[in-house]
Amino acid sequence: MTDSLTQREHLAVKLAEAITETPGEVSDELYQEVRLEFSQEELVELTSAFAWKNYLARFNRVYDIPETDYPE
Repeated sequence: MTDSLTQREHLAVKLAEAITETPGEVSDELYQEVRLEFSQEELVELTSAFAWKNYLARFNRVYDIPETDYPE
């Protein structure tokens, strides 16, 4: 656990890792944990963002497209 992350951020990272594994599986325990911290709308947004980034990373890997540094 990195001390610079909040509990909420740690949960988001755990969710991202679960979603992007092959196969992507979020355990009931993790889902209950994130539901206590995030609203349904936030979870939909997080899940969508993680899934989209995972899609792009896998697509780019097939075509050897380098990762781009985007401004924050």
